Amino acid sequence: MTIPMISFRVWILALCALLLSGCFGQGGGINSRLFTPDPEPLMGWEIALSKILVVEAEENRTVLGIPVDDGDEPYFVVVGIKSTLGTSGNTVVQVNNYRDKTWAGHLRDGQQKTIPPSMGRLRFENVSKKDVIGVIVVAVEADLTPWSMIDQRVEALVQELEGAFINSVETRTSINVSTNAFVNDLHNSMQASARLVAESANPTQSLERRFYSLSDIDDVIGINTMVFMMRAPSEMISYPSYQGNYFTDVLNRRGADYRFYENALVFDTNDKGARYFAEVRIRAF
Repeated sequence: MTIPMISFRVWILALCALLLSGCFGQGGGINSRLFTPDPEPLMGWEIALSKILVVEAEENRTVLGIPVDDGDEPYFVVVGIKSTLGTSGNTVVQVNNYRDKTWAGHLRDGQQKTIPPSMGRLRFENVSKKDVIGVIVVAVEADLTPWSMIDQRVEALVQELEGAFINSVETRTSINVSTNAFVNDLHNSMQASARLVAESANPTQSLERRFYSLSDIDDVIGINTMVFMMRAPSEMISYPSYQGNYFTDVLNRRGADYRFYENALVFDTNDKGARYFAEVRIRAF
């Protein structure tokens, strides 16, 4: 009578082992369900220029107090880039629809206008905590430069920007307290890339631009660069952070609005005395 009892106990123990190991039933096991890490959360982020305020127009000449210019026709070149720390081949660049010199009409000092989504909005999908997002915004006052020449300069910008992020982000494996210099280096690279919209590669190209623009070239009013991450790169500085026109912030589920006169982007790095503000809205989707 003892042999069947031993067999029954062995059978019960074997059944329990099967259930606990996940080999019986749905699989995966208790241990795997307890200790498998959750996948890294992914979010979509929309970063949009919402409004422009022309504080001081470039074309604002007057004679005896009577305006002789019809105001500014601004447009924005907006380039966004997303790159993953330590991940090769993951850098993606996108460019807005900047080819519109008529949307704002003629804006004089103190006038503002809502920026159309096609010009002001970039959307970044599947952003993780290892991603770094960069945005370049170039404010331009439209004159007679052909779009084909603007396109060439934007393409040069994109190539420079992509190379900078591949070298700086894809080859970097972590963010730590020394990251302030890393963020500043990104801003410097982005600023250098953005200047290609305003500057020609050589004197011959500069002369061609002026010739084909009938000596009335589109003027860059100013450049802003932004860097966003889903976690603070350093506890040593607070965000949003402005260093000159270097704007860095941390993405969060609440989103953020950067308003006129508070913390909007300022465009005034020109020799014309012109000054634009742009509101920015950031939303998760």
